[in-house]
Amino acid sequence: MPGPATRPRDPARFPAIPYGLAYFKGIRREGCLYVDKTRFLRRLEQERFVFFVRPRRFGKTCWLSMLESYYDRNQADDFDDLFGGLDIGRRPTRDRGRYVVLRFNFSTFGSDPANLEREFDEYCRRHVRDAMQDHPEPVSRCGRRARPGAVHAQRPTRRTVRTRPAGGDPALRPDRRVRQLRQHDPRRRGA
Repeated sequence: MPGPATRPRDPARFPAIPYGLAYFKGIRREGCLYVDKTRFLRRLEQERFVFFVRPRRFGKTCWLSMLESYYDRNQADDFDDLFGGLDIGRRPTRDRGRYVVLRFNFSTFGSDPANLEREFDEYCRRHVRDAMQDHPEPVSRCGRRARPGAVHAQRPTRRTVRTRPAGGDPALRPDRRVRQLRQHDPRRRGA
């Protein structure tokens, strides 16, 4: 009698391993193997600050993709399809499908420090604008409902530090460092 290691596997009985797939939706919709970590969502909602530190290939992207699918209000209709049979599908939390989720991928930025601020600014504006178009009913800062399709993005302001430490290296003084940063600001070159 052959042992368990020598028995041929029945493809209908075992789910496929999601090699190369990192997105929760794709893994669930294709019926691939998924280790259910949704039970940790209840504990996650009790925490005030969360910092994920894991080595490469430990499922960070899949975990964040699952969080996006669970909390994003635009994906609330897919809840039964994606989370059916999982722990959180049997006992969802009250925050399910309740938020506007912004997904940022900072690995898309170039390595040129001179363009980093501009690229970051454009990237964030584009994502916020897209989110506001996808969720046309957000409440603006003053409490009024925003016009559908209106984009209200404010340019971040800079604060200048004007305190001087008593003594010490003049190169480390905050006001000098701010001046140096302003001299290298690509937006100020044309002004």
